[in-house]
Amino acid sequence: MPEKKKRKEKDELIQKFEEMLKNNEPLFLSEENYEKIIDLYIEDLDYKKALHAAELAVEQYPYSLDLILSKVSALMQFELYDEAIDILQSTLNFYPSDEEIILLLGNCHNLNGDFEKALEYYEILVDISASPDEVQYQMGLAYQNMDELEKAIEHFKNAIKLNIDHEDALYELAYCLDVIGELEKSISFYNKFIDSDPYSTSAWFNLGIVYDKLNRFEEAIQAYEYAALINPDFSSAYFNMGN
Repeated sequence: MPEKKKRKEKDELIQKFEEMLKNNEPLFLSEENYEKIIDLYIEDLDYKKALHAAELAVEQYPYSLDLILSKVSALMQFELYDEAIDILQSTLNFYPSDEEIILLLGNCHNLNGDFEKALEYYEILVDISASPDEVQYQMGLAYQNMDELEKAIEHFKNAIKLNIDHEDALYELAYCLDVIGELEKSISFYNKFIDSDPYSTSAWFNLGIVYDKLNRFEEAIQAYEYAALINPDFSSAYFNMGN
């Protein structure tokens, strides 16, 4: 019931916002409501409306960092990286130590093909970020985009050491090792995590994926079974077992 009530309130907010736009009514919404509206549009994958709402929000609250970053996120969905970078660099002048701005600048440059510049921003965050696993993961992606897979593997491993549940890093690590033909070497890597935490669903599941790719199906099934035992609701483990 609480979820239904929450969704109803969200729908009512969107409906009110769209009616105001349709009727050309003056928009006097709080920052919080603008954030909710933008988040709802993004949640519904309606990025065009999200960007329009973000532009209106920033016009009304030009110094709101949260709304500026919401606009940047919407621009990124349209691959308008140059515009997003310009906004972020201007904003960085007012918030020179903000981790999210620096990370987004790195991500925009990475997605825009300027990998060296992206790495410069990520390097700033390596020792200061509150989410060092994400920084290491993004660095891995930059090196992967540069086709420097050995360095990418190093950073994906760093991300996993910091957070064994970083699913994207686990996936990209397996992909890179598979490409360079060293997938078997990752077995000992995952086993170290299992030795330190035998109840890590992610470690067992990804060990299963490695065995699967190596056509060691019995061992893959066993690893998936352990993952499912630890988390009986882990549908991916059952799906992979079925395969």
